[in-house]
Amino acid sequence: NSGNDTPAPATNSGNSTPAANSGSDTPAPANSDKAIENIIIEMVNFGYNDPDLQAVEDAMNAITEEKIGVHIHFLTVPISEMATKLGLMVAGNEDIDMVSTGLLCSPAQLVAQGLLMPLTDYIENSEILKAKAGSLLEACKVGDELYAYPGQLYVGEGKALYYDKDLAAEYGIDMPETFSDPMELGAVFQAVLDSGMPVYPVSLGDGHNQEMNFGNMFEDLGDVTLISYGAIMDPYNGTTVEDWYETDTYEKQVRMVQDWFEKGYVLPDSLSNGLNTHTTMEYGQCFSFFGPYATGTEDGYWSNSTHHNVGHVRYKETRVSTANVIQTSWGIASTSKHPEAVIKFAELIYTDAELATLYRYGIEGKDYVTTPGSRVIVYPEGVDSGSVGYGSFIPFFGDDMELPVLTPRDESFYDVYEAMSIENVKPYKFLGYTFDPSNVMSEVTAVQAIITKYGRALNVGATDVDEMLPKFREELKTAGMDTIIAENQKQVDAWLANR
Repeated sequence: NSGNDTPAPATNSGNSTPAANSGSDTPAPANSDKAIENIIIEMVNFGYNDPDLQAVEDAMNAITEEKIGVHIHFLTVPISEMATKLGLMVAGNEDIDMVSTGLLCSPAQLVAQGLLMPLTDYIENSEILKAKAGSLLEACKVGDELYAYPGQLYVGEGKALYYDKDLAAEYGIDMPETFSDPMELGAVFQAVLDSGMPVYPVSLGDGHNQEMNFGNMFEDLGDVTLISYGAIMDPYNGTTVEDWYETDTYEKQVRMVQDWFEKGYVLPDSLSNGLNTHTTMEYGQCFSFFGPYATGTEDGYWSNSTHHNVGHVRYKETRVSTANVIQTSWGIASTSKHPEAVIKFAELIYTDAELATLYRYGIEGKDYVTTPGSRVIVYPEGVDSGSVGYGSFIPFFGDDMELPVLTPRDESFYDVYEAMSIENVKPYKFLGYTFDPSNVMSEVTAVQAIITKYGRALNVGATDVDEMLPKFREELKTAGMDTIIAENQKQVDAWLANR
């Protein structure tokens, strides 16, 4: 993600849970003298509902109703639907309160569509939320107004090649500790190919968002998914907006992966098999894949997701960009009738470890068990990440430093959180800047369609670069990329002038 890769659906099936209430207030319990406010929270999942979801919701409500007079209901939304779901709900005046604001659509895009409520006054009046987020709030602004809040507080991110440690040991593959250019990894992939290992050396999935995973460090200016707004290639010192797809860096990359594809390093059906990168490993089809290295996506996370023993080779640099912050951010729907209740819930889940642990890990004894004298939790006997009844969603809430960590992570992982904090990672120059696309939305829509048309095949090497790259670039210009970049440059210059 982030350029983030996300887990694929498991074998369970199920439809999105409909809202269990209308969002209106309900009578208070008999032992209370105040009404309970209901809020509906979007929970992004992978196309099926966890069996223990209702039990977790009930347990959380036992805490929230008692402590803040708020009843929550999770509205599960498959990740495949989330780009359109909020717009449809707002247009239909359906009840929805707390929503994801950065995973597939940036807050700026959602604001341009009229889907988010300004949060500035609410956050300014919350000492808890201001203190927790600190300078990360700068990344959550659209113009001068706050529209989002960082779901994760330790947002430093690097890039890595993740690989199957057991296969590496079995076949004698010598893995480097770091890489400074993905081209260096070609020797690893050739060694895997030569070893007789019965899997492909690397998966590039369906090509979605791969360019950020190769370790290229540039400022994407608000569109981490398609890079349709232009990019600043020197994220610490640069000020000029460029078309990423016109850069030498991009051309070098797509020529590199074409070479990998032709040499047999990459799955030949990468574009058509319907699998993302790490699911290919789960199904025993690849040795490695590229992905983000962050507090929520590292060896332990990928080991649980793939059911393989995963290690990593890290790219040399760790960053904090606006995209890192907003990717797991949340906001309040523009039609919400209960914004104050949402803020009360947010304050509680960022300070109440019991509530946040329930949300993150489920029911103690059923979905996890504690280990004596340790903050590490493990799955119950006979249960693993594939069979546990809760947790197959994208988490957005809570202060990780105050929560337990799930095996195979150990106590040392709190050092990773600390290392990924805004205090310990140098932020990009444009932290807090997000392009407002509202003046060029027709061009953005057209450009994004062209990127979708060409980008995935180029990103996995499954096309002739000499033939396809010129067509891609020409169609981007025709669709209005230069107009978008000119508008973005104007906004960048204005933002810099006010710093």
